[in-house]
Amino acid sequence: MAQRSDEVKKILFVCAGNTCRSPLAAALFNLAAPKGYVAESAGMFASEGESASRGSVKAARKYGVTLTKHQARSVTGRMLEDAYQIRCLTKAYADMLCSDYPDCREKILTLSVRDISDPFGGGDKVYAKAVKEINDAVRDLIAELSDGLGGE
Repeated sequence: MAQRSDEVKKILFVCAGNTCRSPLAAALFNLAAPKGYVAESAGMFASEGESASRGSVKAARKYGVTLTKHQARSVTGRMLEDAYQIRCLTKAYADMLCSDYPDCREKILTLSVRDISDPFGGGDKVYAKAVKEINDAVRDLIAELSDGLGGE
């Protein structure tokens, strides 16, 4: 179903467990989202209701975002249908979603040309590297979407 131009366009970020990378991406996107866009996140193998990892919460604070109220959720067909774009943190997840949801194939993309490694269980340096990669990729996405809006 095509979205009307006056509707908010959802960007869905997808990672493995929805406790590290995708919530960071969504929070960073929403911090500077172009007018008419909002981000959400989900995980391929999420444990519903799980909190964001401590490392992600800590790393997010350095970028001015909070994940303390985040609750993990599993990706669903409805989420994919409702999304304007689905941005996966790895090519493998994009490929899996394209295979499982072929009707959504056109809007399933990776966030970056390179996979963003899962920092889960890593130390502060691992999370700092991941959040920097995510922030850089999100900034590129925001610029891409803003250019598509004629600079709005």
